[in-house]
Amino acid sequence: MEVEWAKLDGSPAWSLEFEGKRLLSDSRLSLTTSGDGDLLNGASVVSKENRRRRGRVAVLFGKASTAKDDFNEQRFSFKGKSGALYTVAFRCYDDAVAFRYEVPGSGAPIVVTDEASSFRLEGDPMAHVQYLAHHRTSHEHNVSSTKYGALRENTLIDTPATFVWQDGAAVAITEAALRRYAGMSLVREGGALVS
Repeated sequence: MEVEWAKLDGSPAWSLEFEGKRLLSDSRLSLTTSGDGDLLNGASVVSKENRRRRGRVAVLFGKASTAKDDFNEQRFSFKGKSGALYTVAFRCYDDAVAFRYEVPGSGAPIVVTDEASSFRLEGDPMAHVQYLAHHRTSHEHNVSSTKYGALRENTLIDTPATFVWQDGAAVAITEAALRRYAGMSLVREGGALVS
């Protein structure tokens, strides 16, 4: 699994390959706060760190008390237009990719007004999604299965959203480890899924 980084129209973007097959491309990173606007638009990379972890993590529920936690991580430090530093960390596991935004705290609250990260899938995989009526809808809906290109535009999609290509490759978009942060839904806009 490999993540590539690029810049599109002033914003960072990423792509994903798995076993030589491109699954996502030109997927934008965007995090907007009330004080600084889009933190990454116009930002430049000032450093990149790589690390590898091979270990275990505690599992709070279930039959096993620990789980494998092996990953390769790339951490990109960006300098925003305001001069502040922000980090985007990508982790590649054997069968998953995760990324997160890290915004240094100054003691004052940070108000995130928009996260418009996007996921631009390659080709036309089968999509298995739950449509939401609004942001307060429960997570108990029937799953609709349709081609990615036929997903409804400008309609909320719950996570996880799963996509399967004809050769068996699959992607599930979801979220984890949220604390004091709103849950994520997706909307299909212009050929990409935007959070």
